[in-house]
Amino acid sequence: MEDVYCKESIQEGSASAARDNKSLVFFVAGENCWRSMKWENENLLDGEIFPLLKYSSIVFKLKAGSAEAGFLAMFCPVEQAPYLVVVKNVSLVTKLTSDTPDSAFTQSLKSALSPTASPPPPSPPSTSVSTQGSSQNTLSSLFADRRVRLEQQQKALTAAAREKKAAEVKRRQNNLTPDRKKYVEEQTRRIAEEKAEKERILLALQHDRIEREVRELRKRQGRAAVFGTPVQAIDRTEEDKVAFNEVLVSVRLLNGRLIKARFLEGKGLAELRHWVDENRTDGAEAYTFMQPPDRKFSALDENKSLKELKFPKLMNLVLVRRWS
Repeated sequence: MEDVYCKESIQEGSASAARDNKSLVFFVAGENCWRSMKWENENLLDGEIFPLLKYSSIVFKLKAGSAEAGFLAMFCPVEQAPYLVVVKNVSLVTKLTSDTPDSAFTQSLKSALSPTASPPPPSPPSTSVSTQGSSQNTLSSLFADRRVRLEQQQKALTAAAREKKAAEVKRRQNNLTPDRKKYVEEQTRRIAEEKAEKERILLALQHDRIEREVRELRKRQGRAAVFGTPVQAIDRTEEDKVAFNEVLVSVRLLNGRLIKARFLEGKGLAELRHWVDENRTDGAEAYTFMQPPDRKFSALDENKSLKELKFPKLMNLVLVRRWS
């Protein structure tokens, strides 16, 4: 059966079929499919079918899932391989699917390939160049209308689905009770605030990272200029300024500003909070302390000293809004 398949491209084969007034046969076979093998090794080798395939048709064997089979499916959609399509004079003659019984398969294919099944239309006089050009466009003209229709249908379905979803959302909103509507609005507002708070914290962490990188750069370069500052003007790092029993605390406020102060290790977290409350410039919202990336301090930590909380010599804290 192998020698009956066309070795040319589909465009070249369709041109030959139009020129010689032959049928185009597309056999789409499934991989490791017993019915595909049965069609190929038995049904298509039938004594009445094989001569029609070999001498009156241009036969293509396509692999299911291939680009060629997908192009064919635009014109003749099916759900499962194998299937066989016969086209004559840019018209679908028959389509045989995996559900077609063997008796109907043989009879339908024989009828479709018979010379009397689709009489050729009268050929208008034309030059060989124009005939060849129109033949090469046979396959494109075969699928053009189907492709346009499918695209229009897909656009219509997408628009209908969008309208249906919008109508459903509107219907649900109209059916909400006042309490339920208020709850939905509060939840929406809360989610938006939490998102904004998360973005603020991430931005604050990014600022802290940049500051640490600057300090490390100064420490490594020593005498080198940093941000255009003369070498003579570069002061010692902040870590060198902290006494052995002190902690330099940097606090990132809710508005993104940074305040700093030195505290003795024996001071408590409550005293640090009192100092922040007196020096903050971001309002009076309730907050909790967080040490990046995710260490938060509870009310039980307020009575502990900075040493008990294991604050490092340089401690970075971020204020996080406390939701009631």
